[in-house]
Amino acid sequence: MENLDNLEGDNSSNNEERNSMSNIKYDELYEFIKKLDKEKDELNTIIEKFENENTNKTGSIIDSEEYRHFISVLKQKYFVDKSYLIAEFNRLIDKSGDKYVCITKPRRFGKSSIASMLIAYYSEGINSEDIFDKLNVYKKIFSDEKENESEKEDIQEYQKGKEIELEKKNNDEFPKEKEIELKKIDSEKFQKVKEIELKKMENEEYQKEKKKDKKYYEEYQKKYHTLYFDFSKFVTKYKKIDDYLEYINKRFKNDIESLFPSLKLLNEDRYNDNIIDNIKDLSAELKKRFILIIDEWDYPINVKFSDIEEIDKDKNKEEYEKEKKNVNAFIKDYIFFLSNLIKGQSCFAFVFMTGILPIAKQSNQSSLNCFNEYSMINDDIYYKYFGFTEEEVRLLCIRNKVIKYDDLEKWYNGYKSYDGEKIFNTWSVFQALKCNSIKNYWTETGRFAEVSDIINFGINSVKDEILELIKGKKISIELENYGVEDIQKDLKGKEKSNDEMRKELYSKMVAFGFLTYYNKKISIPNEELKEKFIKVLNRKDDETEYYYELIENSKKILESTLKNDAESLRKLLEEVHEKKIKAGDKIDHGNIKRVIDFAYFSANKIYKVKEEERSGEGFVDYIFYPKNKKGKIIIIELKLNGSAKRAIGQIYENKYFNNIEKIYTGNILLVGINFNKPSKNYSCIIIECDRKMEIKSLKKSNNVQANTSEIEEMIASIKSRNNEGETRSNCRVDKPNNVEVDTNKLKYILNEKHEKKYRNNKKKHVSSKKFGYNEKETESDYRVDMSNSIEVNASELEHILSEEEFGNNKRKLEHVSFKETGNNKRKHISSKKSESNESNCLIS
Repeated sequence: MENLDNLEGDNSSNNEERNSMSNIKYDELYEFIKKLDKEKDELNTIIEKFENENTNKTGSIIDSEEYRHFISVLKQKYFVDKSYLIAEFNRLIDKSGDKYVCITKPRRFGKSSIASMLIAYYSEGINSEDIFDKLNVYKKIFSDEKENESEKEDIQEYQKGKEIELEKKNNDEFPKEKEIELKKIDSEKFQKVKEIELKKMENEEYQKEKKKDKKYYEEYQKKYHTLYFDFSKFVTKYKKIDDYLEYINKRFKNDIESLFPSLKLLNEDRYNDNIIDNIKDLSAELKKRFILIIDEWDYPINVKFSDIEEIDKDKNKEEYEKEKKNVNAFIKDYIFFLSNLIKGQSCFAFVFMTGILPIAKQSNQSSLNCFNEYSMINDDIYYKYFGFTEEEVRLLCIRNKVIKYDDLEKWYNGYKSYDGEKIFNTWSVFQALKCNSIKNYWTETGRFAEVSDIINFGINSVKDEILELIKGKKISIELENYGVEDIQKDLKGKEKSNDEMRKELYSKMVAFGFLTYYNKKISIPNEELKEKFIKVLNRKDDETEYYYELIENSKKILESTLKNDAESLRKLLEEVHEKKIKAGDKIDHGNIKRVIDFAYFSANKIYKVKEEERSGEGFVDYIFYPKNKKGKIIIIELKLNGSAKRAIGQIYENKYFNNIEKIYTGNILLVGINFNKPSKNYSCIIIECDRKMEIKSLKKSNNVQANTSEIEEMIASIKSRNNEGETRSNCRVDKPNNVEVDTNKLKYILNEKHEKKYRNNKKKHVSSKKFGYNEKETESDYRVDMSNSIEVNASELEHILSEEEFGNNKRKLEHVSFKETGNNKRKHISSKKSESNESNCLIS
């Protein structure tokens, strides 16, 4: 991928691209919008005619009236066309090993809309040909243009959507953003699509497949009667599966009486209590096969399992055990029914099933192992049809004049396909565009609607990991599908290890859409879901008391910081440390950071918290950017067995405050925190400055040894050195003879830990000359020679040398002083001593 930073250079070809982009005529973009609106009007006219003629012959199960749901979706202003899925399914019809497809996705990902679309297309009793001839499935199959041209149009639409989105921002950054984004679109996407599609066009097999698609489209449309079962309806009325199936069987008979009144099957001695027999008999008498569509296949299981969890097993143990047996029997009979209905039945040309829970971890271990199953963890084919893709959302933003794509992305994006493509929650995006309002639209109905319904806080490490996830971090874990077989094991009371329970919990949370899973890492997808997690933490009950106390303490810590109360901050940090760090835990910089994470957790509500962010001339431990741009900015630097004074000194030396954007107008709080391992005490210094970095307040905890004037003198000295360094014309970093440095270790640090920070090609060696042990030289003669190969940011090297230990005596370098060279602030490291001390910069 091309480095976007190169757009800032003086490359003449880039300049030409900039000039051409600056001449974009936005009138053309709005003409494009008019074209889209015209096509939508044409489709609406056809739909109106379709509804007025009303020549369809439908039932509740056979050629179901549920097709009307698809028609209502078509009429919506923010309709997204997913109809090309039909072409993909057509290729599977009558393919014995492929004709069973099960899609399991979270609620509100468009599963039912797809089911109703299939009813509208395949059903013999529904005259929808004119409608589908206006949709993508027809356009892409029968277009006279080459396939690569069709794909090109899609990318151009995406590009236009991005241009309009950028224009909406209407600020000084627009031209620059436009260049970068359009460059990215062209280089990354369009060229890739073009190359792939051109190769396809040259492939004879591909051409044959296209001809088959045309043949299948005409042959299968309106060819079959569809059988539609929505197992989320009315199941709660029945305790036993046989009673529920009896109800469905009656509805099926009603459809036959309405649509095929003269069939022999309706004779009393023919139509029996077994719906499976009746389906097979209907197929035989009609001499036709069916398309079977099952929606919400797992709903009966979920709702029955939730009935058990509502029982207090400690107070009503007998009732709990009895209900467990009943539910286990219900699930077993239900799976047995589905297996008999589907497996090996020649009366079905194709079977499509949707749900939330996968059938099993491994589908070949299930009695429903005929299905090819595609879930949130395992879907490399159909993911783009369930949920909105980035391109689709950008195009929707063209139609909406209020909502910005960036806001939609932040709130409703975050789900990832198998290859990392962005997937949006369809329901939330649609509601936000319809209401012109960004807020939480996650519906709170049904099983596992709330995070609290699903999290088991008793599993080791889960409490802390939930905090990490809320803070935006990713957790590495290898997951499998959480399936119905896991529920059955739970009902049988099978013992599981903590690791098994943890993996099942997170797999379940992925299945229900509370987490996303990509590259073997889980994370909270977006702000909408993050709100749900935070809501759980704010409850006060037995399971969440841990979080409640955390939040209350965290609020006090943030309040103490904002009030510059360093002594109160010290005491609160020591309280948090006592709760967070257990006996035997390793006390290192990483664990102290976790204490600070814990302590400042509530800051995430009003601050955008950044850790280890590049700022000024180094990497700061924390910067808190206020969501209210007038609020105070907080910069925190941590030390272990050092001093709070030294932490403040590092903030000034590395000028962590230099790169704060002008949009933030509030004062800046510099917070130095040190933990002393032997005494187990914290010490704190809080300095409040205005935006010109003039000190307005300096407060320290009682145990800080340095007095206020000493701290002020240190700051003044550092400022003086910084100002002096900016005027130097040259600077070399030299290792004097009085410091022992393991040069091989230094080479490793610079090469292995920081190689990506140097130059554009990212792969420079520390030196072009021989670097390492030289038998003819004494230890004191070692030098780091980098002048012929790379430029090094001095503050980065300072950070490395300050934190690492060198030499046999493990002496730690407490301070490294650098002068700056020129405007780019970069330093050379040389093995040669400069003749003039004025141009030297020594490690001291």
